[in-house]
Amino acid sequence: MTKKSAFLNGVAAIPGMSDAVLVSDSVAGFVGRLDLSTGVFDDSAFVFPEMAPIAAGAFGINGIKVRDNYLYFTNSNAVKIYRIVITPAGYPKKGARPQLVADLSSGVGFFDDFEFDKNGNIYAATNFDNSIVFVDVKTGKWKTVVGGIHEMTVAGSTAAAFSYGKKGEKTLYVSTSGALAKPVDGTKTEGAKIVAVKIHS
Repeated sequence: MTKKSAFLNGVAAIPGMSDAVLVSDSVAGFVGRLDLSTGVFDDSAFVFPEMAPIAAGAFGINGIKVRDNYLYFTNSNAVKIYRIVITPAGYPKKGARPQLVADLSSGVGFFDDFEFDKNGNIYAATNFDNSIVFVDVKTGKWKTVVGGIHEMTVAGSTAAAFSYGKKGEKTLYVSTSGALAKPVDGTKTEGAKIVAVKIHS
């Protein structure tokens, strides 16, 4: 969209605004604000070290979501989740800095996109780790809810979205790449798919 753009990835709606969205760039390490009426892309909207790749060839910021006046985002290879308070127009509040929500770098190798449940907790796709992890946003504690490094269940998990039944039951729909970028156990891949995961909580 601009000369700074390198690998546009996540997109998030701005609550209350129908003419603008936020867009993450995983390689350049920023979040831009796209005005849908004019086509103008402000690539200086969110530029923070926490969004940048941690090394050459790494991915920085990936998935983004807005909830309760915060922009939440994952940093892929840092394997961390952050949030930053934003204005109603979709810019960082003056003086705001990213706050660490959770650091999973000791047990997970990569973060992709993520989803919130009704309690505001996070279910994150780990892509190369072939799993979905649950993250308690208040404590930062986490656990694997489906898949694993040697499993094909959600191999190459990329994103997730919830569906809620009439009786309150929760289904998490997970999109996968089939581990094409990093085969399971070095050799196993499959076609991309959508997996329905029943969540009990």
